[in-house]
This record gives sequence, structure tokens and C-alpha cells, in this order.
Amino acid sequence: MGRRRKPREQPAGEHLIAPAKCARMRSSAEARCASVASREVQMITKIVVRPYKKGPGKLEADVFMLINGKKVRRRWRSPLSSRQATERWARERARAYITRRRRAS
Repeated sequence: MGRRRKPREQPAGEHLIAPAKCARMRSSAEARCASVASREVQMITKIVVRPYKKGPGKLEADVFMLINGKKVRRRWRSPLSSRQATERWARERARAYITRRRRAS
């Protein structure tokens, strides 16, 4: 067991974060919490790029999303040949998928 350090005391009147900055941070955090607490929470949680089984030299993107508290998995065959381009393409495709689902409900 190591020695325990005493917490460093802050001199009176000095703040770690300026009060004005703290107020700005608090208001932006409250704004974020309001949007997260709403009913519709949609996010892309994971994108996996792997070789497509049915075609040599082709790639597929496996996208995991969280939509309204439900896990959704979509797989798409990519028209692109590089992994990085496929990941970017899949991210855009997933955003469009989420937008369509939001409009439909």
C-alpha cells in the first residue's frame, strides 16, 4: 500500500475553471442532455468492412446502429474497392438509412 497524498487545497478566491467558462460549459451540457433525453436516439455504433463472400475482390460493410433503443444491423455490398472508401460510403449510407426511418415514423 502506497502513501496517501493530501488533497491540494485551492487558495480562497481562485477557481480551477473561470466562472464565465463554467456557465458556458453548463449550458452546452444541458442542451446536449435535452437532445439525448428525447425519445428518438439514433447513432451508428460500429462499422465492420470485410471481403464479400460471393464475389472475389468485392467488399461488404456491416453496420451496427442504435435506433430508438433498438439495435439494428444492416449489411451492404460496397461498389468501392478500398476499405477506407467503403467505410466512408457505409457511414453515409447509414446516415441516409437513419434519416429515412426518422421520416417514416
